[in-house]
Amino acid sequence: MTPRPIDYTGGRLDRAAGVRTDPARLATLRAEPDTRLVPVWRDRCPVTGEPAVPVHLTVAGPGTGFTDREAVFLGLDGTTGVFAVDLSELAEEQAVALTGADRTMDVRSCVGRLDPAEAAVQAYARGILHWHRHQAFCGTCGAPTAPRDGGALRACPGADCGRLLFPRIEPAVIMLVESAGTPRRCLLARHHGSAEDAYSLLAGFVEIGESLEEAVRREAAEE
Repeated sequence: MTPRPIDYTGGRLDRAAGVRTDPARLATLRAEPDTRLVPVWRDRCPVTGEPAVPVHLTVAGPGTGFTDREAVFLGLDGTTGVFAVDLSELAEEQAVALTGADRTMDVRSCVGRLDPAEAAVQAYARGILHWHRHQAFCGTCGAPTAPRDGGALRACPGADCGRLLFPRIEPAVIMLVESAGTPRRCLLARHHGSAEDAYSLLAGFVEIGESLEEAVRREAAEE
């Protein structure tokens, strides 16, 4: 049996850095009828059906109402543009109605039923829009920031600042702690909000000045 690829890997999008910095090309892509829109509502994706799958929208789709909405350029799927659109300012029922979905769901709850490349797109859209919502102001001077380069960064307009803000990636570790002898055993954890039969490996964020190995030892000891 062919092993299933790891979820969120195998993304097929071309991040197209050259397109990001070309406002005219972005505008053309944004107006093309087959351009794909990935809606996100407060870190959740609108879904339909059972089992649930994220809704797929296009610029020319009926009743989408996304013409004037700001969108973040995710990349190209072949020659088709893919943009993420944040609906977080709406009530949940409004976001569901606007997208033609049945409900919203955390992407982590449905990722196992998605093609890994599709899961990667959903995770990308969720993550970049989460960052945009939480980077509305410059951390140096406090001025409102504005998206630039298709949403790949945000810029501070302050005359004495002008800082460019990029999405931050926070390194983390995950580990399987096994017994050295017999019987063979491993250490698992269960979050207090998880189902009774749900267990996971130990994991945690790497702290400043810490190696991956040091993070593994610290996290295992803390758990």
